[in-house]
Amino acid sequence: MVPCQRWCRPHSVATTDDADKQHYACAFLMIHAFLCLMFNKGVFAMNKLQLFVSGLVLLAITSSAHAFDKGVYLGASVGQADVSITSSSNNIDFKDSATGYKVLVGVRPLKWFGVEASYVDMGKPADATYSATTRGVSAFAVGFLDKGPVDLFAKVGAINWNSKITSSGIKLSSRDSTDVAAGAGIQVSVLMFKIRGEYEYFDVGSGTNMASVGVVFTFL
Repeated sequence: MVPCQRWCRPHSVATTDDADKQHYACAFLMIHAFLCLMFNKGVFAMNKLQLFVSGLVLLAITSSAHAFDKGVYLGASVGQADVSITSSSNNIDFKDSATGYKVLVGVRPLKWFGVEASYVDMGKPADATYSATTRGVSAFAVGFLDKGPVDLFAKVGAINWNSKITSSGIKLSSRDSTDVAAGAGIQVSVLMFKIRGEYEYFDVGSGTNMASVGVVFTFL
């Protein structure tokens, strides 16, 4: 039996507090598995994938005791990324846009507060001379203003990123760092889904941002 099943299996008699504990134990294990999947490969990652999927199933089982505006959520977004990368060693100052995307997982234990982590890919912007790839893993504390079916939110956190600049297939520059990230947006609830639009700023290079639209699915 995987750890999530041991902690989170439903019981014939359980109080609301018990259901809450089971729900958030599953959430913790699922987020742990999600982060491990982004940093590991091979057999270890496959074990974490099994744990991640088990967490999703058990979260759905324990969801009936929760309100739709709280819980664990998964999401994906796509939008325009404006990338600005510099390399003093090669005298490169690259700025361009491309279609980027992200996938995210989060926990919202309170109506006004949550935490989320995401994998962000800024696409592959290119001009006549250079092309760039910029990817990162971000983590945020999120504050929500609940207005019925509409949430306004703002978030602040950090991103661990890596960026490469190439020209004619030759790598000219590679950088990685951990820097500040922030964002704000609005989301509208439709049953268990939330349609989300947001703007994010990443202190990557000389300043990189992304405006995106996506869908978030809440497990309750």
